[in-house]
Amino acid sequence: MIFLRPWWFLALLPALFCYRRLKGQLTNLSPWQKICDPHLLEALTLSGEATTRFPTKPYILLLWCLTIFTLSGPSWSHKTTPLFQQLPARVFILDMSPSMGAQDLLPSRLARARFKVLEFLKAIKEGETALVVFSGEAYTAAPLTRDSDTISNLVPTLKKDIMPVAGFNLKAALQQAGTLLQQAGYQQGSIIVLTDKASNDSIRMAKKLGQQGFKTFVMGVGTTRGAPIPMPGGGFLKHPDGTLRLNPLNQKALIELAKAGDGHYTTIANNNDDISSVLAETNRQKIKSQQKNLVVPKDNGNIFIWLLLCLASLFFRQGWFECL
Repeated sequence: MIFLRPWWFLALLPALFCYRRLKGQLTNLSPWQKICDPHLLEALTLSGEATTRFPTKPYILLLWCLTIFTLSGPSWSHKTTPLFQQLPARVFILDMSPSMGAQDLLPSRLARARFKVLEFLKAIKEGETALVVFSGEAYTAAPLTRDSDTISNLVPTLKKDIMPVAGFNLKAALQQAGTLLQQAGYQQGSIIVLTDKASNDSIRMAKKLGQQGFKTFVMGVGTTRGAPIPMPGGGFLKHPDGTLRLNPLNQKALIELAKAGDGHYTTIANNNDDISSVLAETNRQKIKSQQKNLVVPKDNGNIFIWLLLCLASLFFRQGWFECL
């Protein structure tokens, strides 16, 4: 036998203290006992005393101890609880590399990607969500949380100039997303990437994550005709020969990225059809904790509640107990 709440046994200390105080109290004849000899006190005491069936003080102590025993949660059997968690987990990856400043989508690719993330957060009804941003390096902007409002307040502040290292490192962002899901104990999850291109090492990372149960969904941000990339100091990014670098949307690489990650690809849209398409897939990513049965001790203390009620009801029987 084990006790689920053993700290309740500390309540035995005041129970024993109160019992000793009650037991040590003098009877109604205590004033005569102080001034009369025992042989004289017998002559002053009436012999016709009412008989009682139970002494009150030990009975109260018994009820108190039985109540503490019940509250301590005695357990001598076990019950099984199935381990199921029906909440999807999603990690958004937002590309903040220089090419996201192109304005083939107005006001810019990055601004449209931010708007799309906000629409995603409004549409999500359940599960945990995280946000990873990247350029030359990857950073966790928001860890997994059920509070989408926290991420929503953060998204409008994400701009290219806050990134300390310029470049494009989607592989590191995918790896960071997988780490967040693993550290949270998820065995399945969805990674939603908003970017305009993909590298070979990121495709290999997406494939590795897919084998671990983390699917990669890709949303292409941009157009196939492309647009010049603004530079921080003014002007636009150019090729070595002096011509403008238009940086078109690399759909082929993005489709390959989604396929390697066991997800699917969609191009960013002016309505929410792209969001509905992605969420329909991610909602199927239910987290099932190996579908095992957890064996836990069963609280058998409720059995004694009926005994307590029966014993306490005896106090309502007139003449069954002596006075305190």
